[in-house]
Amino acid sequence: MAKRRILKKTINTCCSEMFADCVAVQLFDKNITREKIDPIMMRVLDLQLDLLKRVSHVEPGNTRLFFKKLEEDFSRESEEIYKALAALS
Repeated sequence: MAKRRILKKTINTCCSEMFADCVAVQLFDKNITREKIDPIMMRVLDLQLDLLKRVSHVEPGNTRLFFKKLEEDFSRESEEIYKALAALS
């Protein structure tokens, strides 16, 4: 059970960093309005909630495959978030 707790803390830390990056981009670039940055921030929050739910309720069966899929989904979605953030600048 301790591994899940560590994984949840890691997810929270990573998503907090992504959210802080969004805020920093908004503060330093005056051309970016809230209407442009808010959907990206919501994606970060949705990603965090989705991953925490998935970690809390692990599918029975092949747990190694489950966590590998979780890691791939997190990597893919975080890359898309950062690409969307970079496209704003």
